[in-house]
Amino acid sequence: MSDPHAKPHVHETAPLHDPVDEWHDHTKDEKPQQAHAEVGNAFQIMGIGVGLFMVIVFAVIATYGFYVHQTTRRLAEAEEVKFGQRGAPAIEARVLKSDALIRQSAYGWEVVPATGDIPARSLVRLPIDEAKRLIARDYARVRN
Repeated sequence: MSDPHAKPHVHETAPLHDPVDEWHDHTKDEKPQQAHAEVGNAFQIMGIGVGLFMVIVFAVIATYGFYVHQTTRRLAEAEEVKFGQRGAPAIEARVLKSDALIRQSAYGWEVVPATGDIPARSLVRLPIDEAKRLIARDYARVRN
């Protein structure tokens, strides 16, 4: 048998090593084996990449569409309040708001209940514009 390291086709096998098996080695008459791992279909690889990108785009669009659908549906749900119905949250909110606006624009007394060792007391309620004017006057007097 000849020396395996002195073959004329050493570029086909790893240098300084014997062939792994007979399939990797060939004689001068035989055509070299075709490389299998180096041959790739570029169009197939690009097609898979573009396809996966389209799947991701579709998933993002579907998720956004679901979000928009859910939020608009929830916002479109209106609370039904019948005329004369008491205790409905929408009616109570309107009543509380109108009472607060009336109290802000009128004089009156506020009763502060006792808490801990602080006794109960009554405070004068001023209209908001009058209170702003008095506070500005007091601050101007202190600055001068």
